[in-house]
Amino acid sequence: PVVPFDAAEIAAVADFALLAVPHGTAQEVTAALLAHDVRVVDFSADHRFDDPAFYAQIYGRPHARPESLGRTVYGIPELNREAIRQSAVVGAAGCYPTSVILASRPAVQAGLLAEGAVPIADCKSGVSGAGRKPGAGTHFPETSEGLHAYKTLAHRHGPEIARALGLAKVRFVPHLVPMNRGILSTIYGDLAEGVGIAQAQAVLDDFAAREAFVHRAAGPA
Repeated sequence: PVVPFDAAEIAAVADFALLAVPHGTAQEVTAALLAHDVRVVDFSADHRFDDPAFYAQIYGRPHARPESLGRTVYGIPELNREAIRQSAVVGAAGCYPTSVILASRPAVQAGLLAEGAVPIADCKSGVSGAGRKPGAGTHFPETSEGLHAYKTLAHRHGPEIARALGLAKVRFVPHLVPMNRGILSTIYGDLAEGVGIAQAQAVLDDFAAREAFVHRAAGPA
């Protein structure tokens, strides 16, 4: 049933709320739910950072409810599983960042990358990933049988990825491909001296073996 939003009514029947509302709207909705002790998983970009100053830097405007950010955990379980279990607010990660972080985090954690190395994330997404708002960039004649990069090295997901990986910078280049949905992310990074491909592959294989939602692709590496 479609009903008007009422935090008290939701609290009467639910312990958790999953928000699929526009960026900005989720800030007020989350604050209202938290006031009624309802835990929140937010699929918008409003709670992906726990630092109001960093949020304002990336999105160019202050967060309307900065107190909520202090209760937020970044929603990738492979990074923050225990914190997510205890958190009042989970800021679900973006789709591009999820693919890049899961591919890169094991190498970063294991110290496989050269000191000062800046990973390159070459990413491709179906048109649904570009949002629902109609525009020339997602119009069928513009996307059909074509491939183009957009917001090169300037996309808001770049800082999100770098922050989650604990790196100063990631070179993130998204591309729009003529398909409905799906993402392919190819990550490049200079290995530290003495680290070979076999060692790097073993680290990634171990990560995939331990994580239920991560699978190693079949076939040759």
